[in-house]
This record gives sequence, C-alpha cells and structure tokens, in this order.
Amino acid sequence: MITYRSVFALVIAGPLAAQQPASPPPAFKGVWEPVSFTENIDFREVFFVTIDKGWVAGDKGTIIHTKDGGVTWTAQMGGDPQGAEKPVRLLTFLDETHGWAVKDGRILRTEDGESWEDLGAAPDYHLEELTMSSPQEGIAAGHLGVGSSSSTLFKTRDGGKTWTPVGQCSLKALVAGLHKEIACDVLRIQFVTTSVAWLVARAQCGGMGCVGPAILGKTEDGGESWHFLVGPGNPEAVGATDLFFTDENTGIIRTSDGKLARTTDGGATWKGLTASVGGTGLLGFADPEVGWAIEDYKMSYTMDGGARWNSRAYVFPVQPRAFSLPRRDRAYVVGYNGMVFRYRVVPASTPVVPPALTTPAMPAFGSPLDEQVTSLETVVGEVAAAVEQMPAGAGGAASVASGTPPPAGADAPTSALVGACCGKPVNKLQVLLNAVLKSLPQFAEKFKNTNLLAAGLRMISTMPGELSALGDAVKAFKGAQDRDAAKSALEQVVAAAASLKTSTKLAFQKPQ
Repeated sequence: MITYRSVFALVIAGPLAAQQPASPPPAFKGVWEPVSFTENIDFREVFFVTIDKGWVAGDKGTIIHTKDGGVTWTAQMGGDPQGAEKPVRLLTFLDETHGWAVKDGRILRTEDGESWEDLGAAPDYHLEELTMSSPQEGIAAGHLGVGSSSSTLFKTRDGGKTWTPVGQCSLKALVAGLHKEIACDVLRIQFVTTSVAWLVARAQCGGMGCVGPAILGKTEDGGESWHFLVGPGNPEAVGATDLFFTDENTGIIRTSDGKLARTTDGGATWKGLTASVGGTGLLGFADPEVGWAIEDYKMSYTMDGGARWNSRAYVFPVQPRAFSLPRRDRAYVVGYNGMVFRYRVVPASTPVVPPALTTPAMPAFGSPLDEQVTSLETVVGEVAAAVEQMPAGAGGAASVASGTPPPAGADAPTSALVGACCGKPVNKLQVLLNAVLKSLPQFAEKFKNTNLLAAGLRMISTMPGELSALGDAVKAFKGAQDRDAAKSALEQVVAAAASLKTSTKLAFQKPQ
C-alpha cells in the first residue's frame, strides 16, 4: 500500500538522489538476436508500432506480421519463396491497425492490422515515397526514372484511393556562381505533425560525379503546398541522402559525404557535427534523444539528440536493408534471406550465443511518470473507499474561504465535508497530481515517440488534456458541499485517472 510518506518520497526522490553518493548502476548490455522468418525471402521494409507488434515486407509479394517481437511470424501476404509476386515496398503505419504499402504499382491498405485490400493504381508506378498523416490524408512522391522529369508530389484525402498532384520537386539555387533551376528526386518524406512535414531530395544536376546541392522541402499545410530550400554543405559537391526531424524545429540531415548537420530552428540554420556515419544507408530516431544511423555493416548511435555519435561494426549474416525503432531499448533490422534481428537490453550476465551480437545498451526511461500515474490510480481508490463511508446527507461549508481564487497550480480549497471524510488521501492525491504536472512535459520532451506519428502526437496533445481534466475533476471533488456532489465529482476523477493511465501505458508501450 502506498503511504503518504512514500508519495512524498516519490516526488522528491530525484533531488535527494543528487545529494546522495551514487550507487553503481545495474550492469546491462544490448544484444542483437535472430528472430528471422522461416523462409528464404529477401526483406526490404520493416515497421514496428510497439516493441512487439510489427510488420516486415519484401520479395514474393510478402508481408509478415508478429505480435510477440518476432518469436512467431504470420504471413499476411505471400511468404512463398517460390512465388512469382512482385515485391512489397514503402511499408508505413500510423498505429496498430492503419497501414499502407505498395506492390506492383498498386496501393495496399489495412484497417485492422490483419487483412490487406487493393485500393487501386498508385499515382505513379515508380513511387519513391509514401507517408500518411492520418487515416485519410497522406503524401506520396513518384518518379519515372533517372534522367526523366523531377519527382511529382501527390496528396490523398481518402486514405489512399485517389491522389492529386500538388507540386514538383524543384528549386532555383546558386551553384558555381550561376542561378540554376534544379529538378530533384525525393528520397524521404516525414510528417512531424499532421500539418508539418519535411522531405529530403537528390538533385538532378547532370554530369559525371555531380552530387549537389542538398535539397530540402517543407510543408505547413499538410502537403497542399511545398517550399524548397538548399540544405547545408557545399552546393557544388555535397548532396543530401537522408533526414529525420524529432519535432518541427529539430532535425538531423545526412549529406552525401557521410557527415551530419543539425538544426534547432526549423532549417533556418544548420550546425555541422563531427560525426561521420556514411553517405548512404538509414537514419532514424526512437525519441528526441536516441537515434541510429546504419550503413552497410556499420551502426552509429546517439543518446543526446544527435549532438554526439558513436559507431560500431556488426557482422550480421547479411547486410541490413531497413530498420525500425519502436522504442529506445528495442529495434529491428531486416535483410536478405529472411533475416530479422531484434535489439533489446538485457542484464550483463545474459549469455550471448552466436549469431547473436553484443552491443551497447541504450539508456532506459529516466522518468517517474509511469510510477506516479500508477500511484495516482491507487490513491484515487483510497479516496473512493473513504467516500463510500461518508454518511448520506452529509454536508458543510468550505473550510477555505472562497473569494480570491488560488493562483494557477495551487492546491484547490477543500470543503469541510471532504476534509473530514478523506483529508489524508486527498492530500496524497494533490501531491501526486502536482508531481505528474511537472513530469509530463519533461517526459514528452525526452521520450516522445518519433517512430509513430499518432503516438507522438497523442503524447504531446492528448495527455496534457487528460491531466488537465483530472485536475479539474479533483478541484470539483475537493470543493464538494454534499455527499451526492462528492460522489458525482469522484466519478469524473476516476474516469480521468483511468484515461491518463491508458495513455501513459501507450507512451511506455506497456500491455493494456
């Protein structure tokens, strides 16, 4: 049982811990372990929406699905190594049920995470990219081949059934002292909100060895219109190969010379980083702090939002072709011959048997939010039990004089009725509520899900609203003047606390 003293200990544990001698941290390590498919099929796409639920796609018209982190796989499409189906490409998901892919120039969609439907022809047979901002709206980029016209950007407003051209990838840039009209090929599109998205593109500059400049595009209206700009690096010699934004202002770009640059002002300025992670390959972040870059058999990782990077070489059975980062302590890579390897953090004493690989452990969640919200639910139960003992018809005047309202964030006045009934658990509830109020913004800043748009937006929009609703409900309960009013307000407290706990579980990717 949680006591009043333990609640305060939970709230002040962080500051006190800084004053105490540091104890040795638990010894952990990361491990890459095989969870490969049983058939020899070349994979080129992977997308995990939680640490255990994900999809892998590739040759022979194959999409496979797991609900247990790759321990078992189910073929939702294809799966026959002798099959003649075209490959599945551009696999993307919004959540556990809404996903899209492309096969043989046609758009595929699932709305239950299990079955796939053919929505019809893609807007361009050779789609380079497809990403969705909601179950209805998304952006695709198509290109007919090297040497042809620049990429066309398309938008869907009906979940992928129909697509409307919204622009061409092109810009005027100063290169070698000349103002040139440059066509470009889209490499990646990423939504960071439902309205703001970024893209990175390769210039069609012509000539042997021509690579620059680095080209970025930004939309602020959900893809209806695009603004193109030149990214960092020498525009005559350096192009862009990938980018990833963790919010509207903060992003990392990888240039063709293998270097990284970082912006914190929405692309207005870029600061070059000392890291070199290879000029091609893959780049992604699990949250605003932890990200990885993969090229061939080299993996680079950051734990501070991209400011510093470390690299290691890993001898996977085959070269990784795609990876997914559902959480900072879980990742998956896929490649040829049915290869799927899973990354997770384990105790240092755990034996690692080849072909599993040992790797550094990514940092754990350094937030008390999950424990605080769980404690909230427990204390709400204590309050409910006390209210049940309140005599019928009980009532009384407020013990704190009404008049000037308390300042924002201050504890709400407690009526004599509520104070007599359940003063101690209500005080605990207020302490925890104030603690969560401080923890939630810090959690969202560090651990927002950047792998999944819907989850990330829920964390930074829905959860604060749920916390506000809980605060209002607690305030109404504390000011209740009779038993009926107290019970009615308590129902709202219970509902708001349950909603916040559900959202917290989703944020931490815990089982519901």
